[in-house]
Amino acid sequence: MGASESSILVRRRFRVVIDIEVTVSDIIPETAAARLRDQGDYDEAFDDSFYVESAERDRRLLIAFIANQRRLTDQLINMAAEHATNFVGKDDLLKTELPPDYEKYLILETLGDLGPEDAEYYGDADIGGYLWENSQNFEEAFEAVTVGANIAELPLEP
Repeated sequence: MGASESSILVRRRFRVVIDIEVTVSDIIPETAAARLRDQGDYDEAFDDSFYVESAERDRRLLIAFIANQRRLTDQLINMAAEHATNFVGKDDLLKTELPPDYEKYLILETLGDLGPEDAEYYGDADIGGYLWENSQNFEEAFEAVTVGANIAELPLEP
């Protein structure tokens, strides 16, 4: 419940600027396969070559994805905005106009830039409802972290 106008003793306004750094890391197939094994996401029914091939496919998706500057910019801006929701509500952010499930939308848009075998693989994964499980290395290549913040007092508007 907000204070009524007659009970306010002090009012000040501040602007907080949060610096968010978004990075895209390369997918090293052998390292990605070892990471899955170490995280317990490793199915003993498959040998290492299965996980290496999966990581190689995700790397091709990543390279095709970042080659398109519009897609890359949309992804990075939206990642920064989502990260900022740790500090402010979603309704308070100005974001690009992407669908609610924008990551899936951008991945599916990238399929036209892949070879037919990879495009079919991810298309089938989407139809089957397991696109995220089949692109885990791709998703983990993106990271957003807060690297700083500044605060400044603003004049009150009359």
